[in-house]
Amino acid sequence: MTPVATIRSCRSLLLVLAAALAAPASAADPGSGAGSFCEALREGLPASVDATYGYSSDNPVKLGGGGDKGTAQKLQKLYLGLLLGPNGERVKTQSVGIGGAYRLPDKPEVWANVEKYRLRSKGLRGDLFIYLSAYDYDTLRIPQGLTIDAEQRDKLLAPGGYCSEEK
Repeated sequence: MTPVATIRSCRSLLLVLAAALAAPASAADPGSGAGSFCEALREGLPASVDATYGYSSDNPVKLGGGGDKGTAQKLQKLYLGLLLGPNGERVKTQSVGIGGAYRLPDKPEVWANVEKYRLRSKGLRGDLFIYLSAYDYDTLRIPQGLTIDAEQRDKLLAPGGYCSEEK
């Protein structure tokens, strides 16, 4: 392993350890997860005007969930399932692992991991990488160059769907 590769591996490990050690069990904020996600779906989930949104670990898509692993995984799966290529093509996603970490603005002692995903689609030029945070929430958008699967969104909002009041 080259010295640069060793340094990168150590940096990644340190970010994971720092996040694990700094995140107290009380970091979860259950009110910022599914409700905010579903609210964003009801509002239409527009495209971001920021070209870096979702494409940088410094500006990840913030799904909420408060770090609760079950909620985080569900929200990540649902969000990624909504994404389509620029011309409505299906997108294949693959987890690449932790793509960074940042301090939570309202809890500077807590580090939030940023998950990195590879997106592939016939409509994309090569692989595209997207960054998601399941710790805190910010207004959800679709990263530039991607579109939303309106049919999938409607299923989530329909009676009996994930965002339905009638579950």
